[in-house]
Amino acid sequence: MTEIEIPAKFKDAATGQLKVNELLKSYLKLEKLVGKSVVKIPGDDDSQEDRDEFHRMLGVPETPDRYEIAMKSEFLRADPEVNTLLHKAGLTTKQVQLVYDIAAEKIIPALADIANQAKAHQERGKLIQALGSSEKLQQIAPQVETWACKNLPPQVHQQMACTCDGVLAMIKMMESKMPINIGAVSGHPQTDDTEEDLRKLMATPEYWRDHNPKVTERVINGFKRLYPEY
Repeated sequence: MTEIEIPAKFKDAATGQLKVNELLKSYLKLEKLVGKSVVKIPGDDDSQEDRDEFHRMLGVPETPDRYEIAMKSEFLRADPEVNTLLHKAGLTTKQVQLVYDIAAEKIIPALADIANQAKAHQERGKLIQALGSSEKLQQIAPQVETWACKNLPPQVHQQMACTCDGVLAMIKMMESKMPINIGAVSGHPQTDDTEEDLRKLMATPEYWRDHNPKVTERVINGFKRLYPEY
């Protein structure tokens, strides 16, 4: 067996014997230091005070309303009830920020996709009902797509294709062979229309319900003016 070399401070210089008292003092001192550096994780049997002290050592704020959170989405707001649950679970401000970041980057877009799919399904159902059958929709859809690509600016085409009323308006224009003139429309000056103005106009009943030719042409001309490259 390899002989353990005893440090000089634990040896008697005269006799070479082990200084037991010095060794014991060093051990007790080391035990105190180790005890101070080890953090005890509270268990089920520990008091709430012990848990609170442990959380404070980790950096958990004293109350949920002291979480400082930066929102990465305009659709998110700090939720007091959620923050209370996260605080009860012992999450630090950094961890809570991560929860909200994940919601902004993953959950919000996923919910938006679900909503868009539900809306598209609803609009498709309305369109089938308006046309009389799904077969009729399948038959006319390629024709409308071809006509729209040739006659409408992409922005207008995309906007109209999103709703039942928009598709019906395109069908009406296609079947009536309504001329799509690129120029000013009488009574509807286009020079002052911004893209926001045109989108608001597309939300009016004159556009999506009545398919007013002048309003429709104003929208088309407006987008053509704003995006002449298309």
